[in-house]
Amino acid sequence: MQGAIRAVAFDLFGTLVELAEPRNPYGRVLAALGLAAAERAQARRRLMSEPIGLAGVAPALGLELEPHVLAEAEQDLYRELASVRLFPEVADVLRRLRAEGFRIALASNLALPYAVPVRLLLPFELDAQAWSFELGAIKPDAAFYAQLCRRLGCAPADVLMVGDTFANDVEGARAAGLQALHLDRSGVAGSGAIHSLADLSARIAAVARPGGAAQKATLPASE
Repeated sequence: MQGAIRAVAFDLFGTLVELAEPRNPYGRVLAALGLAAAERAQARRRLMSEPIGLAGVAPALGLELEPHVLAEAEQDLYRELASVRLFPEVADVLRRLRAEGFRIALASNLALPYAVPVRLLLPFELDAQAWSFELGAIKPDAAFYAQLCRRLGCAPADVLMVGDTFANDVEGARAAGLQALHLDRSGVAGSGAIHSLADLSARIAAVARPGGAAQKATLPASE
């Protein structure tokens, strides 16, 4: 049985923010280290679940990296971070949710350096932030979602997860007991998805807001 939506948690890249100039600096470093495909996948998971900066990648893996490769990757990282921007509707959506009484959180699989520009771009401090590199767990793992709910102070059934990666943000969230909504900015997904965060309030506008005497906002389980 679904609970009331008392909090909304958002994925980050592809959901709240985008990279205007993607450079993939971590990918550059991992490629230069000569890792096999399986090793590279394992390394990526580790880099998102531990607070490891770009210069710490090779030492963390017990490998050595040519200084010029690291210098080039750091330039790529700088350009990427400088290009992070909110999607146009995000600030207004977050303000509207705050005004309507919802708790708001970030829930992101992220390497350490990418958290800084996001904190600077958001229109206000959110109620909770669940970064994978801090939690030691990544979406869609149940442990990630359990810690997200603890930070929000909400039962899983009372949290709506919104994100653009179906397996991580929708299937993973629902498996952990949260409600979930798929954001598909391409417009390809069917009626179960929204195509802009500007559509979010409309999906829950027909029911009472948190703190009201009537039922709280709840999305249909099929969405």
